[in-house]
Amino acid sequence: TVYNNYVNAHNQIVGINSPLEIDLELTVNDQNQLVMTAETLLTGNITTTNNVIQFIITYDLTGVMDPDYFASVKTYYQESFPLTTQGQQGVYSHSVNIDPSWDLYNITAVVIVQTMTGNRAIHQAAKAQFMGLMPIFYSNIQQGPPSLLVQFYDNSLPAQNIVSWEWDLTGDGTIDSTIQNPSYVYTEPGSYDVTLRVSDGTDIEEITIQGYITVTDTGDISGNVGGTWSPDQGTYHITGDVVIPGDSYLVIEPGVEIKIDGSSITVNGQIYANAEGSDPIIFTADTDRQGTWKGMRVINSSEPNLIANCIFAHANQTALIVDNSHVNIIGNTFFSNLGAADPGGVKITNSNDLTLKNNIFANNISTNGVAALEINASSFDVKNNLFVNNAGHVSSAFAVKMGSAVMFFNNTVANNHVTSATGFHILNFNSFLQIRNSILRGETPVISGFANSVTNVDYTNISGGNSGAGNIDLDPLFVNPTQGAGIDYNGL
Repeated sequence: TVYNNYVNAHNQIVGINSPLEIDLELTVNDQNQLVMTAETLLTGNITTTNNVIQFIITYDLTGVMDPDYFASVKTYYQESFPLTTQGQQGVYSHSVNIDPSWDLYNITAVVIVQTMTGNRAIHQAAKAQFMGLMPIFYSNIQQGPPSLLVQFYDNSLPAQNIVSWEWDLTGDGTIDSTIQNPSYVYTEPGSYDVTLRVSDGTDIEEITIQGYITVTDTGDISGNVGGTWSPDQGTYHITGDVVIPGDSYLVIEPGVEIKIDGSSITVNGQIYANAEGSDPIIFTADTDRQGTWKGMRVINSSEPNLIANCIFAHANQTALIVDNSHVNIIGNTFFSNLGAADPGGVKITNSNDLTLKNNIFANNISTNGVAALEINASSFDVKNNLFVNNAGHVSSAFAVKMGSAVMFFNNTVANNHVTSATGFHILNFNSFLQIRNSILRGETPVISGFANSVTNVDYTNISGGNSGAGNIDLDPLFVNPTQGAGIDYNGL
């Protein structure tokens, strides 16, 4: 649209002899950026003042939107144009980061020299598109600790004509892959050049980006991550928000300790943190830096995720949030995490393909909500979990909401505290909840239901009793009802 307006203005003065020639070229540099280079020659004098040269990247939308709407402006930049006298020459350049979503066939570079005063006369304009064979690539991750998994993507032009790809992914001169979109695992810290060489069967072109991949130590982690984290690398320190992209995965081996300073972990791809039968994986605040952390979020992950025998401790926001994802949560300890309206422990929303069993929820706090576990618009089984010493405003232990359907079997809820006079240990809001073979001890009533909720309880030891089949109200005779993490909460 902006370009069309400039063209209309240009057409109005097309009969005027321009004092300027522009030769514009659009290329890609070794940083995978679009580069617009304008060589200018004054063939006459420019008498106006406040002149600028403008660099514009437009994106062709013909056939995508209204046919009269030809292009949108993706980037715009201007700088002073100082040339005024016939015979003067100058080369002006501007680079732009490539958006991976762009179809580069639809990209056009436009350069305009214009006065910004008076009638804003355009002295000259030029445009350029890609020509010839041009290797271009990007990756989902550029830095992180070993072993770092990086997925590379070819975006070379013209895409339909390229018949071969050669990748040197470590900068050692050896070809590591000949497929179009390879992945590579970097195991040693260091900086790595990456080269892509492409051929259309006749011509060959290559691009090298120096220091494109940086493999760091484990002391300062942020941004996109992937690959494998091992206890052999020592403690992992996360100092900025971390994301596992949708096209990546992270394997965390048993015994890994992860300390997080004021940041969060977001999983859009896949996490496999499996320490079953081994030393636990620990996610905790980086106390050495007096920090807190914002929990793990598994969001819109279509892959099967596993979190097993992990410790989530001292988060100042919900320790684990699962939203529209497939996660198996088995044998973990959620201890001393703090939430406000959300739980301190775990919040699950819009997730049916999920396992939640053998976990301990202890000493979690919510100042205005559910302390340990909240389930929204989801349906699955909750089995063999322990809820002790949690304190919540609305619910001290567990809540099902928003049309959920939950089977709550073989769980223990005890020694939790409700901070509101209207709160309960277990809350059912507009959902179906089946409780069986469980121990539910605390201030009565232990369970409350609202808004078309249905709660069935049978074969359960529940404070205050319940009319369901096989229910009792007896002291469970816990052997060691500690006020700590609940690990020694025996006699269940």
